[in-house]
Order: sequence, then structure tokens, then C-alpha cells
Amino acid sequence: MSSRPTLLIVSYHFAPSPLVGAKRFSFLTREFARMGFDVHLITNGIGDSPHGREDTSLPVNGTVHRVNAPFDVPLKGGGWLHRFASAVLRRVLAPVGLEYFWARAATRKALEVAGKLPPGVVIATSPPHAALIAGARIARRLNWPLILDYRDPWSAYDWPEWHRGWISQWFARRIEGSLVQRSAARVLNTPSMRDWFEEGFPKAPAERNFVIPNGFDALPSGQPPALAGPE
Repeated sequence: MSSRPTLLIVSYHFAPSPLVGAKRFSFLTREFARMGFDVHLITNGIGDSPHGREDTSLPVNGTVHRVNAPFDVPLKGGGWLHRFASAVLRRVLAPVGLEYFWARAATRKALEVAGKLPPGVVIATSPPHAALIAGARIARRLNWPLILDYRDPWSAYDWPEWHRGWISQWFARRIEGSLVQRSAARVLNTPSMRDWFEEGFPKAPAERNFVIPNGFDALPSGQPPALAGPE
């Protein structure tokens, strides 16, 4: 068993995925490892990606545990039954996202991994929101502190392309609110996002809301800071 402090990170996207969500924690886990943490990352299994070619230049640090959802939404298959079921699932899952079923598999894997580790902290990054749901379940089962990392807002800001009906938004706000209430701290990637979050969740202690932007690549002490490429 490691004597180093444990960080258990739940990130649906991770290297070598080219998505921003994968890049953010590829670089952050590198910094956590440099700081002496024993980093374990729970992420989605590697498969065919619709987001472009893999970025093999991304750093990979810590121990990566990949797990797949029991099935993907929309369902595979071109029959009318698959299309109908997918349409129903899209509406039902609108408050939490189509990756919701991955949360159960991620939770199971994380608890299996944590059984061999000393107590630590759970960090869950969103989107997709399933990562926050999984992170909250894991932290509750382990009785570890939970940190929520937001790359995009969930219910605190209604993006036009993510627009939900009022019923879906009602459920989304209450689900997110319960996770926020359980969290020890929140991290957002812009000051304006933090402002939106604090307006949406005024009961969350503001002194526990932090900003860590994308795009900053730390350098060794004594060297001038510089902006890296987009993360």
C-alpha cells in the first residue's frame, strides 16, 4: 500500500483523447504526481472516437483505470425499436446526460481500486455530468472529501445547445444541488463561470469555490511563467 496521499480522479475523458476535458486532467495529473500524490484516474474505455485523432503527445501520469458503460446511448442498431428506445432515453436522461449509465461502472471500478489505497480525496470533473454523479457516489461510500471540477456549467447556465425543458431543468438543478451540497470544494475554469455558479448555488460556501483556468502549464521554480497551448 502506497504511503503517498491518494487522489482518486473521475474524468470521463482522458489522454489520448483530443478533447479539452482530456487535456485538462492530463496536465493536472502530471502536476499532482510531481507534488507527490498517488494519482489514480477512473476514465472511459478507449474505443472509436468521433472527436478526431488521438493526441499521443499528452502526458499520462498516475495509474489509469478504464471502464466502459454497460451500453451506449443512443443505442446501436438501425431498427425502429432501437431508434424509439434511443429517443425515449434521450428525454429521460436529459437532466443528467447520455453517459449516465457509465457512472455505475465507474463507481464499481473506483471502489475496487480504493480498497487497496490509503484514504484520500475524490476529484470529479464534468462534463459529462455522469462523472460528478460517480464521484459523489464514490466519495460517499469511502467517506472521502469530494471536489467538483467544472469545465462547463450544468444547470447553473442554460446553454442554447443544451437547452432543456423546464421539467428536465428542474430535475437537473436538484440533482446537481445534492452533489454540490455533498462537496467539500468546487473548481471552475473561469471567473465568470464561478459567478454563474454562485448565483445558481448561493448556499455553497463561496470561499470553497476556486478558479483553475485551462491553458496554464507550470514550469520549474525560477523560470518565468508561460501560457501553453490550449488544454
